[in-house]
Amino acid sequence: MKRSLGLIVIGSAAVAGMAVAGCGGSSGNGTPTAVKYPTAQKLVAALNHGGMACTGAYYFKSAVLPGVTSTATCTYKGTPQLVYVFSGSVSNKTVLQTTASTSTERIYSDVGPNWMIETSKAFGEVAIKAVGGKLVAGPVKKG
Repeated sequence: MKRSLGLIVIGSAAVAGMAVAGCGGSSGNGTPTAVKYPTAQKLVAALNHGGMACTGAYYFKSAVLPGVTSTATCTYKGTPQLVYVFSGSVSNKTVLQTTASTSTERIYSDVGPNWMIETSKAFGEVAIKAVGGKLVAGPVKKG
């Protein structure tokens, strides 16, 4: 009997720990529900945990954009990913202002409640499977 109670307590602690760490549930179609993350480091960890191995992470010591509280870069399958965590929510307008392409290649972003990951369309879909969010296409340079 005591052993069963111990397992219940450990199980409850694990569930509580997952909630604190920012792990979301599932939306019903196998895609995780996007949750807020306190730092880019936590978001990169969630990507890795969700199956998108983003390696060689570098965490910026100061904000790189207005409203951004935490920024990281990491590499997925040889392609750089930019990870931003914002102080507030992220809107489509925020994405369009942040992802100004310098070439004719469109930048895509996986966007969550207070974060976004700049990536390609294909890798954005992988990110969504790892941490949820929605894919938003950024503008392309004309000309």
